[in-house]
Amino acid sequence: MPELPEVETVRRALELRIRGKRIVSTEVRHPHLRRTLDTNAISCVQGRSFEAFRRRGKYLILDLSGDVSLVVHLGMSGRLLLCSSAEVFDKHDHVRITMHGGCELRFRDPRRFGSIAVWSTSEVMDRPPLAGLGIEPLAREFTPSRLEELVSGLRRPIKLLLMDQSRLAGIGNIYANEILFEARLYPFVPAGLLQPREIRKLHAAIVQTLRRAVERGGTTIRDYSDPLGQPGWFRLELAVYQRAGEPCPRCGALIRLVRTSGRSTYFCPSCQAPPNGG
Repeated sequence: MPELPEVETVRRALELRIRGKRIVSTEVRHPHLRRTLDTNAISCVQGRSFEAFRRRGKYLILDLSGDVSLVVHLGMSGRLLLCSSAEVFDKHDHVRITMHGGCELRFRDPRRFGSIAVWSTSEVMDRPPLAGLGIEPLAREFTPSRLEELVSGLRRPIKLLLMDQSRLAGIGNIYANEILFEARLYPFVPAGLLQPREIRKLHAAIVQTLRRAVERGGTTIRDYSDPLGQPGWFRLELAVYQRAGEPCPRCGALIRLVRTSGRSTYFCPSCQAPPNGG
């Protein structure tokens, strides 16, 4: 699933290329995604122009003129692609938005877990699920002290905290694995047991890993690409994710894989040893 760096990459690319462009037509070819698309609502964006581009967690918000926003979640395999109107449709192209001059924005989603909604711009941040999202890990307000507040008293594993969207918005399984490797933390240690020094290291790892991933255009594992069809090059820098049985790039120990509750956790048993050898 695209996470914060991938969605931020898409946001930046769209802002650079279609800001100010006017929508002349829309077409919903396949409305049955994770949530059935409201064809009438999507048709109401005709005649409006793209004004601003925001991201909240894993959600992309395209603000249009007239207090209307498109709220997009890419799901497992969704992509927003900029195409020429002459380009042949892919069978997984579910929505197309045609702009003045012939450029099209297409929503492609082979697994159909993505979603597109039309909301009032002034209400976007107050509506669920966006209203229930936690702090943005790249926001100025996200400090080591704030992270210490988030972990205080928690008995759940630190990896689950990182992926809890109600506490930290935008981090999924790929980056949780990479962040914990960077911080040299055992993924299953209870969050509330982290010491102040470990919390500072974790905070730095969160910010640095996400910033590097954004700079590289995110991570392409299977379906993800940016609006121009380019893959995310952070895939080449992954230290542990999907590298089970390979040598740790830091110490040479073999990367381990543990599956719990349908999630795959990758870590170095040497660099990320459990506290007290437990």
